[in-house]
Amino acid sequence: MVWLVVVSITNLGFGDVVPMSPGGRIFVGIASILGTLLTALMIGVMRDWLEIPVSSIGKSVIRLPVYKPNERRILAAIKRQRFHRLKMESAARKVTIILQADNRLTVHH
Repeated sequence: MVWLVVVSITNLGFGDVVPMSPGGRIFVGIASILGTLLTALMIGVMRDWLEIPVSSIGKSVIRLPVYKPNERRILAAIKRQRFHRLKMESAARKVTIILQADNRLTVHH
């Protein structure tokens, strides 16, 4: 009988031992349902235990600074200036390349 309950609770269900009486069938049926619920409960507990909370991801992986409103405006202005400077430097490089190529084409020796 113990073997039958263990096999039913773990949802293995080998079928080598089966209950013959109605009381035994009810008992094993309840044991099977409880085994399924116990397995589902254990899976849920393991999932919660292994899950990384979203709140801890930001703390452990990425630390974003917290800025005051006026600091945000200053940082935005600095980013705009950097972007403008990079655009100007890129344009200057392109003009230099074009002028160098033009000088090579027009200079005759």
